Amino acid sequence: MAPSSPSTLRNSPVRLPVSSHELLPMDLASALLRATKVVLLSAPSVLDDMPAAQVRCLLEVSRGEGRPMRRLAQDLGIKLPALSQIVDRLVRRGLLERRTDFEDRRVIRLYVTTAARGLIEETERAREGRLVEVLEAVEPACVARLLDDLNRLAQAGGVEPDPVAPWESPDPLAEWAGMRARRLHGRRVPDAPNR
Repeated sequence: MAPSSPSTLRNSPVRLPVSSHELLPMDLASALLRATKVVLLSAPSVLDDMPAAQVRCLLEVSRGEGRPMRRLAQDLGIKLPALSQIVDRLVRRGLLERRTDFEDRRVIRLYVTTAARGLIEETERAREGRLVEVLEAVEPACVARLLDDLNRLAQAGGVEPDPVAPWESPDPLAEWAGMRARRLHGRRVPDAPNR
């Protein structure tokens, strides 16, 4: 049997490759990207109007409030002056608060405001609602099999599955912000730091 052309694999959802050698890496990557868009990018979000750098900063602070700015800059992989500009803008928007450390007045700690917490929760609800809507159209056994297969694919690539369920992990929103930035700006944005 002759191997299928790339267009045959892409345009024929019924025919499955007989072996992993028939599956073209770009077909798999394309399918994963489309699925990621459905899960993380298709739900409208109030954070869509914010620059990706601000979204990443806000989400990172929300996962570890009280972190010193210097540490946050390291965690985000950016320089402190760049972070200061991002934080200034978020403070002006009423989404972050700067607080001086009681023990060392040179240290500035960051906290999300009640307004920011509401925006983040609204984004999570919108994304979760969209995901539920999509998953209702797919058989539960298919979703379970897909999750198992994706975990095996990640393990084959040297990435262990998260110890918590993906929907309980704090990192998907940071990933969403990075993917959104790449989609909007067509450039590489540093990934969220591993925990």
